[in-house]
Amino acid sequence: MTFSTLGCTHPLFVSQETLTGLGQEIYTTTYLYYHCFSKAMGNRKKWIIAVTVITILIASITVIRFPSTIGSIVVPDDYSSIQTAVDHAFTGQTIFVRNGIYTEQYVTINKPLSLIGENPENTILVGINNIKYPPPYVIQISADNVKVSGFTITNGDQSGIRVETIGSIKQPSGVVITGNNIVNNTGGISDYDGDHLIIANNKISNNSQYGIQLYSSQSIVSGNLISDNGWEGLVVGTSNVTVTQNIIANNGFQEANVNRGGLCLIAGNNYEIYSNNISDNHVFGVQFAENCNNSDVSNNNIIGNDVGVDLLNFGTDNKVYGNNLENSKNALVETAFSYGNISPISGAVGNGTDNVSWDNGEVGNYWSDYYGNGTYVIDQNNIDHHPFTQQVDISVNTPTLTPLSTGFSITVPF
Repeated sequence: MTFSTLGCTHPLFVSQETLTGLGQEIYTTTYLYYHCFSKAMGNRKKWIIAVTVITILIASITVIRFPSTIGSIVVPDDYSSIQTAVDHAFTGQTIFVRNGIYTEQYVTINKPLSLIGENPENTILVGINNIKYPPPYVIQISADNVKVSGFTITNGDQSGIRVETIGSIKQPSGVVITGNNIVNNTGGISDYDGDHLIIANNKISNNSQYGIQLYSSQSIVSGNLISDNGWEGLVVGTSNVTVTQNIIANNGFQEANVNRGGLCLIAGNNYEIYSNNISDNHVFGVQFAENCNNSDVSNNNIIGNDVGVDLLNFGTDNKVYGNNLENSKNALVETAFSYGNISPISGAVGNGTDNVSWDNGEVGNYWSDYYGNGTYVIDQNNIDHHPFTQQVDISVNTPTLTPLSTGFSITVPF
C-alpha cells in the first residue's frame, strides 16, 4: 500500500525530499501513515489497529539509535573508545577521533574504513601495556582499503601498526598509512604479504628495533622521516616497491657492528629507490642483502654512514648510479675476510656475489674519495666506469606530517 493509493495529498508527502537523517525520515514516514490511515479507514477497528502499529514505530525511535550510513562516527562523542567505534562502523565509513589520549588493548580494523585523528600531535593512541599481556600491536589492520591518518601511535610491543589478516591466504590490499607520528614502539610499521600499501608523510622514529618492515608488493614508501630506530630504518622484502623522497637517518644505533643500518633490500625484485636522503646511519646506508634482484638505487644522497652501500650475496642485475656517496667507507663487498679498514659486519657476512652495476652505461656516482683519474674501482668485479668529480644536485623535500584530516570536514551523526 502506498500513500497515493490511500488518496493522501498531505503537504509533508510532497516535500519529504528535503528531509535529512534516518531518524527524521522514520518519524516523517510514521506521521504520514498515521494521517493517511486516519483518512482512508472508516471503521473504528481498523483505525485502532493502525494507531497501535504507528505507536510502536514511534516508540522504537526513542530506544534505537540509528547511525548514519553516510556521516562520520565521532570519538568520543558517539563512542568512548576507538575499538567500539570500529565495531559499529559501516563498511566505507569514516571514524573521526578528536584530540585526546586513548589507551586501548589494541585496535583491530577488520572492514574497509577511514580512521582519522584530529591532529597527529594531540590525538594519541597508546597500547595498554601490562606485565602479563602487553599488546602486540597498537593497531592491527586485517581488511582492504583501510586508511589510518592523524595519530601519534605508541607503546606497541611488536609494532605500532600491523597489516595482516592472521590465518588467511588473502592479505590486505590498498591500505593507506599517512600523516602519523609512530614512535616508541618495538617496531613502527610491519606487514605480511599484501599489496598496494602506501606509507606516506609519517614520522617513524625512536622505535627500539625497526622503523618499517615492508613485505607487501606494488607498494610505495614516500615522504617519511624514518630516523633513530634501533635496528634498521626500512627493510623491504617483496617486489615492485618504490621508495622516494624519504629521510632515512641515524638508524641502527643498537648493538654496534652488527647488521644494522638505514635501508635493507632483501629477497625481492624491482625496487626503485630514488631521491632519498640516507644519512648518518650506523653501519650501512643501503644494503643489498640476500637475493635482491633487478633493482635501481639512483639519485640519492648517501652520506655520513659507516658504509654507504653494502653488498652481501646472490643478487643480480642491480644498478647504483647518480648518487652522492660520502661515507666512512663508500662501498663494502661482504666476504669472510676483512675489507680495507672495516671488518665484515657481524651477522651479515656474505660471499660477495651480489651483482651490481655502479653506472647505467652513461652515468655513474659521485664518490668522496675519487680524485678524477679514470674509473672508480671498488674491487675487480665492482667498478664505476663513469664516476662524477662533483656532487650531484639531488633535491629531497623535508617530510611533513600531512594527515588526511587536513581540510577534512565531518558530518556528525544525529
